Amino acid sequence: MLDNNAARFKLGNMLSDKADANEVSCLSLLRNSRQSDVRWDPFPYVAIENALDPELYASLAETFPAEDIVRSAMHVYSRDQMQALDVLAHPEVAPVWKDFARYHISPEFYQDLLRLFAPFVRQLYPWLDEEKAKPLEQFSVGPRDPKAPALPDVCLDCQPGLNHVTLDPATPRTAHLDAHNKLFTGLFYMRVDGDTSSGGDLLIHRLKNQPPEMDTPTTVPESQLEVVDTIPYRANTAIFFMNSPVSVHSVSVRSGTSVPRRLVNLVAGLYTMNRKGLFPSPPTAEMFQNTRFRAPGPAE
Repeated sequence: MLDNNAARFKLGNMLSDKADANEVSCLSLLRNSRQSDVRWDPFPYVAIENALDPELYASLAETFPAEDIVRSAMHVYSRDQMQALDVLAHPEVAPVWKDFARYHISPEFYQDLLRLFAPFVRQLYPWLDEEKAKPLEQFSVGPRDPKAPALPDVCLDCQPGLNHVTLDPATPRTAHLDAHNKLFTGLFYMRVDGDTSSGGDLLIHRLKNQPPEMDTPTTVPESQLEVVDTIPYRANTAIFFMNSPVSVHSVSVRSGTSVPRRLVNLVAGLYTMNRKGLFPSPPTAEMFQNTRFRAPGPAE
């Protein structure tokens, strides 16, 4: 077992106390990512192997919140997950998890996201700065809190979760678009040691037809899609992407198993724009047809 002090890298409550930049950045899932790592076709995303230092990852994996705690929290589709504020408040959650969650709902982590994705946001949503009367980099940031009397511009969440188990082959999530009020989504895979199942990988899709025939306002049938990339369900692997009318993704069929699919879901939402969102739901035919990205220029 890792020594608790060593495993926590002296993090403690460093986001509320003074700490040097190197201590803070070691927590970030984007600590080693650059804008040049972002793939922008068919939509902006980045896949990161060995996202965290091995010792920090091992500490998080060893102290992943107990299954009964996670299962008794929030249910979303085929997954049970805790919200970041629950992680911070729960007395049985390990301190290293509180540090990890605290960083990933911080303004510093939002700036990590912008360091990679800001040029793409401005390509597709050039009106967003004007709507908020300030640049993206100055948006207010805070944790997603349904009980808050007022919301910041950007609400962040960091949600350790477990997919439901089944002894039959199944996909945890079919092809879909995320909610239209999300700006960024992240997934951090924490595959359990000894998990011999196959599948459960993230699939990045391109639309074959513009516009597609949607099953629902957010789901797209496989016949309308092609797979352009597969990110394996592998321990210490992170994926982040920018939400758009063409950011269609799914999870591949996972073989039957009694081992939960373990991950962390990360969200950057614009929940003050709940009704309008970044695009209509479902997107209009024009939005499907006109949503294109390009590599950022030197000045972006």
